[in-house]
Amino acid sequence: MKTIVAVSNFSLDASHFGSFQELTESMSKFEEIRGYFTQEKVSYAAGSDLLTHKGFGTSIMEQLDNFAYCEDKMVLGAFVGTVFQKYLNEYDLNQSTDDLMLHAQQPIDTELNKSYLLYVPCLNVVRKGVFRTESDFSDHYEMLLSDYPIDNKSYFSRAKSHFKNIIFHEDGAYTLTRVEGDFREFSMSFTLCLKALNEFSPTNISGAEERKKQTNALTKYDCTGQGYSHKNFKFEFKKIDGSGTQELTCQYHMKPNENNTIGDETFYQNRIYFGFYPVTTKSWKVAVASIGPHINTDNEDDRYAKPKNFNN
Repeated sequence: MKTIVAVSNFSLDASHFGSFQELTESMSKFEEIRGYFTQEKVSYAAGSDLLTHKGFGTSIMEQLDNFAYCEDKMVLGAFVGTVFQKYLNEYDLNQSTDDLMLHAQQPIDTELNKSYLLYVPCLNVVRKGVFRTESDFSDHYEMLLSDYPIDNKSYFSRAKSHFKNIIFHEDGAYTLTRVEGDFREFSMSFTLCLKALNEFSPTNISGAEERKKQTNALTKYDCTGQGYSHKNFKFEFKKIDGSGTQELTCQYHMKPNENNTIGDETFYQNRIYFGFYPVTTKSWKVAVASIGPHINTDNEDDRYAKPKNFNN
């Protein structure tokens, strides 16, 4: 599922500028915007008529006419060139501002797997498909994870890119295929748990039981420890500095037991297993080892095989 962040004159600091310098400074921020949202499958589009669009008052080109020295065609040409060749470099410029606004108001395109979102940080624009803050964007991105998981690789790569405070095991996408049933039926509860773990990480809580207690309060789903050690809960994680791997015991697990169907009261035996990766001597990051399957202690050759019982 792709997310297209759309910008145009509605993405500027104001609809009217008092000087050429103010306008230039505002336009230059389009360069910064490209680095705001770096999640997987996010791209940027700008209205091809950004300078002439009049949907939010006087167009940029009309305002330029009010700045005396912009009567100089060389100054004007240099400004327009800078906008499109520098400020809007790497933006898709194949659609008009009105087209982008229309896309954002329409339902998400499930055939092309595209979602449009208008970035309107300052102007008072009330319409569907608009976001102002990083938090607004996160809510939208997490909605896409929950409602449009697509497949195991798409879901995992997007989740990994979004929940940046978590260290994910490299087999995370594979573990989704070992869920009993289709993991996409549980994408809402999985996303909610990953969001909670991301917000809990990093932590400076040193006691394991206190960490579990704090994690247990993050969602409506239980979080427990296995209560005993077993090789099936040991995972090799790549070290943050890239110098090799580090073995972590990931016996703590959240229990996202609900599927996406409203009214289904079945208790599903899903688990998200995690441990704590030491970042410093006094801080740890959450390390997610597995998303979905219930790890067994019966089969050392296949930790994800269905357990003989689900007591833990």
